[in-house]
Amino acid sequence: MTINNLSEKEVFARTLYGEARGEVAKFGDASLKAVANTIINRFKAQSWYGRTIKEVCLKSWQFSCWNKGDPNLAILLAPNITCRVFDVCLKIADQFLVCGDAVADVTHGANHYHHRKLFPSWTVKKRPTCQIGNHIFYKL
Repeated sequence: MTINNLSEKEVFARTLYGEARGEVAKFGDASLKAVANTIINRFKAQSWYGRTIKEVCLKSWQFSCWNKGDPNLAILLAPNITCRVFDVCLKIADQFLVCGDAVADVTHGANHYHHRKLFPSWTVKKRPTCQIGNHIFYKL
């Protein structure tokens, strides 16, 4: 399977799956929705992040699950992901694509995030908007 063959909804859902599927057992779908909010906030900016949801998700070095060499990439490129968590990701992607601004932004406008155990240089002197699950969110 190639990325080009995936629909916008599939790329969106696979990004949620790649970035936050490990959060679901402990935190429910909150982390998935927060990552979706971040993607939507980048899309709404209509900037270098991308002009479509698919472009935003696949922008180089923005969502690590799509980076070459990331162990998640092989999982995301599998022809059929069949599990309950991926079904939830598809439902969330669909909800955000259909309802748009009607979906509450639980991140308070965040367009960046990182795992709480990482300390990227771009976070220096930046104030988080919130923490959801193991992710810390920022509006830069």
